[in-house]
Amino acid sequence: MRKFWQMTNYKAGHLAEKYALFWLRLKGYHLVARNFVVGRGTGAGEVDLIVRRGKTLVFVEVKKRPDEVTALNAIRPKNQKRIERTSRIFLSRFSKYQNYQVRYDIMMMTSWIPKHLPDAWRPLSLIFGLFFLVGCQMWGTMIGSVHSLVGVISDDRPLSEDASDIALYTRVRERLAQRDIKSVLDVQLTVFQGAVLLTGALPNYDEIAETVEKVWQTRGVQYVYNYIRMGQALDPVQSSEEIALSSSIRTKLALTEGIKSANYKLVLENGTVYVMGLKKDMDEWQKARAVIANTYGVDKIICLMRDQEKDTHNINEN
Repeated sequence: MRKFWQMTNYKAGHLAEKYALFWLRLKGYHLVARNFVVGRGTGAGEVDLIVRRGKTLVFVEVKKRPDEVTALNAIRPKNQKRIERTSRIFLSRFSKYQNYQVRYDIMMMTSWIPKHLPDAWRPLSLIFGLFFLVGCQMWGTMIGSVHSLVGVISDDRPLSEDASDIALYTRVRERLAQRDIKSVLDVQLTVFQGAVLLTGALPNYDEIAETVEKVWQTRGVQYVYNYIRMGQALDPVQSSEEIALSSSIRTKLALTEGIKSANYKLVLENGTVYVMGLKKDMDEWQKARAVIANTYGVDKIICLMRDQEKDTHNINEN
């Protein structure tokens, strides 16, 4: 009996989708739709699997290939755009999902043990859509806000931890919104198990201090890492480049043996990578650090680790 990745494309693809769905269900995802198709001819679009977990709706592309590199290379920008277009049509038809967080994942079927790559790419259409909603004057700050918002749901930890972080993120945003719309847009939040990382830019020290105080006052915040700088927000080109670089690092971590990418949350700004995570396995962290350090465009790594046994937070800058 031939292995499924050695079968004809149609049969193997069909079986690969069923097998991918089986693995996703083991991870707590629920099927919403399978082989969702819109349009005809060159304008057609299709999503292999649409699944949900909590309030996150995931559009999954399943790729059956002999190895992971070939699988990733098979998903070109034009394929991504088709999936994004199809996802927008799906959301327009099924309004009950319009308030869900949206994510694009890849399931690489290279053997009997598939490789799940959450948050495989982030559509720039999301950024441009928000830009036109809020106006040109907010363009620079909005990109950072989108980057932060997507970051809070990009990992693949258990649903209970995911939901807890999203709830805390929402409470912090609401508290900052009571103060000033500018700080909501110019300050990026990243939440990991009760710890909040603040990055971005504000014009003066008083605004930075007031923002940090508001975050500390939010119910559920256990620790605050303040890396807000005084100055102007990043320009749109630089922000979009860093979003792409951040996605590239996450992809490398997910594909590196011995690294559980869900143990870490990454934030990239001005060439500095902030890594939030749990201090569990130092060998794993050294591997992860090497992957990040060897990525072109990374100038500095700031490690923000929590030691669960000692209930302490460790900061290491290099």
